[in-house]
Amino acid sequence: MSGEHTRYQAIKKTTQGYQTLINKSAGPRMEIAFGNKSVELSIAGANRKVELSSTGANRKVELSSTGTNKKVELSSKGANRKVELSSRGTNRKVELSSTGANRQVELSSTGANRKVELTSRGTNRKVELSSRGTNRKVELSSTGANRKVELSSTGANRKVELSSTGTNKKVELSSKGANRKVELSSRGTNRKVELSSTGANRQVELSSTGANRKVELSSTGANRKVELSSTGTNKKVELSSKGANRKVELSSRGTNRKVELSSTGANRQVELSSTGANRKVELTSRGTNRKVELSSRGTNRKVELSSKGANRKVELSSRGTNRKVELSSTGANRQVELSSTGANRKVELSSTGANRKVELSSTGTNKKVELSSKGANRKVELSSRGTNRKVELSSTGANRQVELSSTGANRKVELTSRGTNRKVELSSRGTNRKVELSSTGANRKVELSSTGANRKVELSSTGANRKVELSSTGANRKVELSSTGANRKVELSSTGANRKVELTSRGTNRKVELSSRGTNRKVELSSTGANRKVELSSTGANRKVELSSTGANRKVELSSTGANRKVELSSTGTNKKVELSSKGANRKVELSSRGTNRKVELSSTGANRKVELTST
Repeated sequence: MSGEHTRYQAIKKTTQGYQTLINKSAGPRMEIAFGNKSVELSIAGANRKVELSSTGANRKVELSSTGTNKKVELSSKGANRKVELSSRGTNRKVELSSTGANRQVELSSTGANRKVELTSRGTNRKVELSSRGTNRKVELSSTGANRKVELSSTGANRKVELSSTGTNKKVELSSKGANRKVELSSRGTNRKVELSSTGANRQVELSSTGANRKVELSSTGANRKVELSSTGTNKKVELSSKGANRKVELSSRGTNRKVELSSTGANRQVELSSTGANRKVELTSRGTNRKVELSSRGTNRKVELSSKGANRKVELSSRGTNRKVELSSTGANRQVELSSTGANRKVELSSTGANRKVELSSTGTNKKVELSSKGANRKVELSSRGTNRKVELSSTGANRQVELSSTGANRKVELTSRGTNRKVELSSRGTNRKVELSSTGANRKVELSSTGANRKVELSSTGANRKVELSSTGANRKVELSSTGANRKVELSSTGANRKVELTSRGTNRKVELSSRGTNRKVELSSTGANRKVELSSTGANRKVELSSTGANRKVELSSTGANRKVELSSTGTNKKVELSSKGANRKVELSSRGTNRKVELSSTGANRKVELTST
């Protein structure tokens, strides 16, 4: 489409749904010129102008059809990329990266699911939260409450305050200590955006009542203007920095929204729709495709992002649909499947190409967690209402499985240190408990009965002690296993008691505390001696997740009934906090790429949710 005139035909609604018809013989006219990189688009008589310079400065694009949808995309060369989209004051997409590191994705169709995905150096950090006692996904409501986002790349603060009922939305962003301010309102109020990359001011004034929206941006004193109108027609933006086309097609009435952006000739596509249509986002940093498909009515939401040619997929749905997130930093797939209405929640993360899966559900659905440090799969399946809980952990490629249930279901534990299978089957109501362990292919079986007395089993393969203490009448169940002298403890209870699992591969402690009735669930896992804690509860209890890749602590505290949601993630010991709220609570986001703290404060029922994330 570079330089040529293309005519588009208007969108027609059929009985099967919405269709976008592209025709070169009818429709408005699109002109694209490359000198100063200006784009003039006119659809249904409304003029849309986009003039951007190709000096690697940040590019801000904000589009709104009925005062709702807001698109922000910024990229220079490792500069932060902000993408925020909503169809009716609901869905908000945020994608940020400084050096291909932090990527924030937050989408919601009906104020329910909230998705947050962040990466520091190609490492994906996925946080999915919902506001109706289920998943909370870093997306907050639009009921006049202020939304603040404070982001900084080199110690400079970036603040974003947004509201959907006439309240001013302010965005302050800075790349080199320069302040970037964005004030936006959704009811005929002018929207101003002041951005500067090297001290130069970028102003954007937008209005949502059919008036033209102008955007004036400058990177080195050069003006960038964007004029968009809100007549429900498709809004397209094509921007290029080095001859690469960046296309943005957005529509507010069931029409697909496409965004194709490229920094070095690679295409980035974003297709979003507000009425059940699939939303796709394809972004590439070095020719690698990043796809994001999101839908607002039970449709699957997929996000595929890659930093070095590896695919990162995210599939999210808001009504019982499975949510999958597949992210990889070095070609390894990381999958996260989360659902808010009893659907399975899976999380697969890997640090060195190994898959880590986590499946969690709040209404008795199986919860699986698969974590691995060196290509070995670690699976944890936990359920809160009599569902089987499985834990599969391995330190050197051997599978370790643990299946536990809270209402008399059999509990199986299969652990291996060097490819040898160790099975443990436990039950809580008079059922026989079997333990089969072998170190060199020899089977070790232990059959225990359930008379409330403690049951201890001490087994060792190479001089390391392995202890198993299990009880069937609400008493704590502890399992201590070690393959190379490291202690592994597992404490499980069937009547609301805390369940702890501490596993180590090389002397590092891994703790998992899970409960089935409102008790806090903690999971502490570490691959290189760093502690990873995960505390999750299904009945309003706080959910904490502390994960670290290089000894830095990552904490995530999430609650479903107004409790505080805190997320602290760091790749090199720096804290990353995100605090989000949905009803009148302030939403702050502070993100930094070089040791600076990034905070996000969002709340659903007045409770604060904090997320602090740093990349270096």
